[in-house]
Amino acid sequence: VIVHLAAKQVPPEEELFEANVTGTNNLITSMLDSHAKHLVYLSTAAVYGEQEDKVLSEKDICYPSTPYGLTKYLGETICQYWKTKTNQTLTILRPFNVYGEGSSKGVIYNMIQNIKQNKSITIYGDGKQTRDFLYVEDVVEAIVLALQKEKTGIYNLGSGVNVSLLDL
Repeated sequence: VIVHLAAKQVPPEEELFEANVTGTNNLITSMLDSHAKHLVYLSTAAVYGEQEDKVLSEKDICYPSTPYGLTKYLGETICQYWKTKTNQTLTILRPFNVYGEGSSKGVIYNMIQNIKQNKSITIYGDGKQTRDFLYVEDVVEAIVLALQKEKTGIYNLGSGVNVSLLDL
């Protein structure tokens, strides 16, 4: 079993492509000669791009709007190539806005850092935009469940609750 969590999230773009596309391709190339029976690939909801006011389904077409979303989508495609060649189990997980211990970026992380440093919190726009926030332990639980269930498929990971930035 392989659980592929490695990724780079922030530019420069060349490093994103090197880590997320070339790195994933190198892993998959080596897996073609291995006895791996199951690959869990941690992708991101960023593969969907900016699709306002829509509940996203795994069947929706992906329109990545950031270099990170694009590189993770390309990583998914590379993993699907492995699935096609080996007919083994591939589980792709697409988490939304993960927060929790160990975070070093994101809306919640930034707000907490500003509060700790007694700085004001900046909200872009009117603050009514919503996000589905997911606690990091829930992501870990989803990975464990994917390993136990051994099902091929793409699965969105979210809390199912939209929270406005003003409420946050």
